[in-house]
Amino acid sequence: MLGYEPNEFDANFENWLQLIHPDDRERAVGVAQEYLKTKPDVYENKFRLRTKTGEYRWIRAHARVVDRDADGNALYMIGNHEDVTEGMAARESLIESEELFRTVFEQSAVGVAQVRPDGRFARVNTKFCEISGYSPEELRQRTVGDISHPDDMSIDNKYVAQVMKGERDSFDIEKRYVRKDGGVVWIKLFSNVVRDANGDVKYAIATIADITEARDSAERIRESEVKFRALVDNTVDWVWQVDTSGRYTYVSPNVGRIIGYSPEELLGKTPFDLMQPEEALRIGQAFAEIAGRREPIIALEDMMMHKDGRLVIFETNATPVFDGKEAFFGYFGICRDITEGKRAEEALRNTERLESLGILAGGIAHDFNNLLGGVFGYIDMAREVLGRESVALAREYLEKACEAMDRARNLTQQFLTFTRGGGPTVRAARVEPLIANAAGMALSGSAIGCRYDIDEGLWSAVVDENQIGQVINNIVINARQAMASKGEIRVSARNRDIKDEEQEAVVPGTYVEVVIADSGPGIRPETIGRIFDPFYTTKEKGSGLGLATSYSIVKRHRGHLWVESEPGAGAKFTILLPALPEEKDSAGPGFAKAISGSGRVLVLDDVPLIAEMAADMLRGLGYEVRTYASGAEAVRAYQAARETGTPFDAAVLDLTVPGEMGGEEVMEKLRAIDPKVKALVSSGYADSPVMSRYREYGFGGAVVKPYRTRELAWAMHDLLSGRDQEG
Repeated sequence: MLGYEPNEFDANFENWLQLIHPDDRERAVGVAQEYLKTKPDVYENKFRLRTKTGEYRWIRAHARVVDRDADGNALYMIGNHEDVTEGMAARESLIESEELFRTVFEQSAVGVAQVRPDGRFARVNTKFCEISGYSPEELRQRTVGDISHPDDMSIDNKYVAQVMKGERDSFDIEKRYVRKDGGVVWIKLFSNVVRDANGDVKYAIATIADITEARDSAERIRESEVKFRALVDNTVDWVWQVDTSGRYTYVSPNVGRIIGYSPEELLGKTPFDLMQPEEALRIGQAFAEIAGRREPIIALEDMMMHKDGRLVIFETNATPVFDGKEAFFGYFGICRDITEGKRAEEALRNTERLESLGILAGGIAHDFNNLLGGVFGYIDMAREVLGRESVALAREYLEKACEAMDRARNLTQQFLTFTRGGGPTVRAARVEPLIANAAGMALSGSAIGCRYDIDEGLWSAVVDENQIGQVINNIVINARQAMASKGEIRVSARNRDIKDEEQEAVVPGTYVEVVIADSGPGIRPETIGRIFDPFYTTKEKGSGLGLATSYSIVKRHRGHLWVESEPGAGAKFTILLPALPEEKDSAGPGFAKAISGSGRVLVLDDVPLIAEMAADMLRGLGYEVRTYASGAEAVRAYQAARETGTPFDAAVLDLTVPGEMGGEEVMEKLRAIDPKVKALVSSGYADSPVMSRYREYGFGGAVVKPYRTRELAWAMHDLLSGRDQEG
C-alpha cells in the first residue's frame, strides 16, 4: 500500500506518526486518544499517509484493543489500514459538483426552474422568483400554465405536446408571464428536457430572461422608424446618408421630385457625380476638410444637375455618424432646394439697388446736368480761345472739361456697380476725391451737411474705386435716412500702420482708415450685432442688403468694416482699406502724366468711335495701330502679321463684341498662336470676372471704359515693360 518492504519499515508508533500528513496529524492523534479514553469497541479514523515515493494516500483505519492492564489502560491494539484514495476523490468531486450546481443555479443572472412532467415547479432560483414575483414555496404549488399569459397558452401546449411525443427535447420561445402583482413581463424561454433510460420525461430545466425592456425599446424603435419614414416621405427636403467616401447609402424616396433621379439610381454614387466639374472640385475640397475634422456640415450651398439638365441650388446640413466605439461612419444629412429662394434673394438685391438709386436720383440728375454743362462749356470756351491763338488757356479749359468727364464717368460707374455685382478691379487710387465724390453724391438734394477731416499726405489705397464708392454711398445713405434730413455727417481719413495684436480681428499691415460718423439717434444694443446681416433691416421698406453688401465689398478688398454706436449718440462706421505708403501725393500711374511708347498695337472694338479714339490715343503716344471690329478678323490679322515678319507687340481687346468672338475667346486663340502674346482687356463693365481677375485669363492688364489717354498710356507701358498691375 505504501510501497515499503517489510524489512524497510520499523512499525512503531513514532514512525507511524511521521507518515501522517502534517495537516491530518493532530486530528488523527486526537481521534486515537479519544478512542483510548472513552473505550468504545471499535476505533475508526481517516487520514493521509505518505508512501515510499513521497505521495499521500487516503487511509481508513480500523482497530480495537485486545489487551489492557489492571487499570484498564490499553496494552496493545490490532487493526488494519484500507486505501480509500479513489473513493475520497470521487466523493470530493461529487461534493464540488453539487456545490457548483447549487451556486450556478442560485446565482444565475437568468431565471432557472426545474419543472416536473405535469408542469409543476419542483425547484426555482432567486432570479426566477424575482421575475415572476412569487416565492419558491408559492411556485412549488403552481404549474407553468398558472403563471403564463392566457393568450400564450396555445404556444406552450404546442411545444409541450411535441416534447411528450418525443419529437423534440428542447425549444426556445418568447412569451409572457403574469406576475403575482398582475403585471405582465415578456420573457425569453429556453427549455431542455431530461429523460430516463426508457425515454420518458423525468423533468425539464427552463431558463428565462426578462426581455420586457428590450421589447418595449424595439417597439419604440419600430414606432420611431414608422414616424421617421412618414416624415421623410412627406418632407419637401431630400434626406440622405453617405459613407466616409461620400457615397450614398440611403436616399429618401422624394428625391425624384426634387432632382429627377430615383433612390436606386443614386445609391453608390456621390453628390460630386451630380455636379459640374468646378462645383464638384469646390464642394469636394470643402467636404474633405470638414469630414477630416469630423465636424457637422452647416448651411453649405451647392449646385447639382437635375436629371433634365437644369441646375438646382441646395442648402445642405449634415451631422457626422459614429458607432458606439466612436468609429466614423459618414454623414446623415438634408438637402433643401433653395433655387427659388436664391432667385427671390437676387430680386431683393435688385430692389435694394433700385431703392438706393431712387434716393440718389434727384441729386444725381442735377449733378449730371451740371457736369455735362461744364464739359460743353469748357470745350466751347477752348474752341473760342484757340481762335485767338491762346493755346495755354485752351489747354486749361480742356483739362477742366476732362475733369468734369472723369466725374461723369465715375457717376456712370456708380450706376453700373449698383445694378451689377462682381469682384473688384483694384488699382492704386487717391482716397480723398473718392470720399468727396461718393459722399457728395449720396447727399445730393439733402439739407444734411458734411464736414471733412482728411490728413495731409494721405496714402493711396488699393481699391476698386467704383465699389468702394458704393460702400461710402451706402453708409452715407444709411446715415441720411437715420437723421431724417437734418444734422451733420463727419468724414475723416488718416494713415494707419497696425502692428501685431494692436487691434483685435484686424490683420497687421498698412491701411487708410476712413471714419463716417453721423449725429442721428444711434443704434440699439440688440440691433448693432446684426446690421451687417443680409436681409436684416429696421426700415419699413428696406431690404437689409445695403450694409451687408458694403461689408462684403470691404472683405473682398481684404479690408475691415465695423460700427460703434450708443443710443442717442449717433453711429460711427470705420473702414480700413489696404494702403500703399510709398504712393503718397500721386497715387501711382493712374494719376500720373501720360507716358509715351513704341510698337505695333492691335485694337479690337466693334464701336468705330471707340476704336478710332483708342487708335488716336495710342498714335499720339508713339504707337503704330491697326483697328478691327471683328474677333475673327483680329485673329487672322495677328496670325498674318507674324507670318510676314511684322508681328504685333500688344493688343487691346474689347471684352464684349455682339454676335462675334469677344476679347476672352480671342485671347484664347491668340495664345494658341503666340503663347507670349501681350494684351489688355477693355470693357465698360468693370464687374466682369475677366476684368477683376484678368491674369487668370491670360491678359496682362485691364482698362475700364471710358478711359483717358494717361490711363491707357500707363496700362500699355506696364504691359510692355512686364510690370504687374495687380502687384
